[in-house]
Amino acid sequence: MNDFETELISQVVEKFGLNEQQRIADILFSDMGIDSLSLAEIIFFLEDKYQISFEVSDFSNTPQRTSELISSIRNIVKFKSLNS
Repeated sequence: MNDFETELISQVVEKFGLNEQQRIADILFSDMGIDSLSLAEIIFFLEDKYQISFEVSDFSNTPQRTSELISSIRNIVKFKSLNS
């Protein structure tokens, strides 16, 4: 796991009082009590932490799991770095 993945998972665990032993990467956000507003807060945190900016249109589908969010953000950052 790289620093980005570790930071994202730590943020989710801390913010929602989850057990770090759970494999939260594969659990549905809804099963963890994370709604769309909470997901937006996580994305805002990542924008501030990594000095990046996302648009709603950057996400082709709303991520349902932490692993999907990680994959989506990785692809967005890669695309933006290639086009800047």
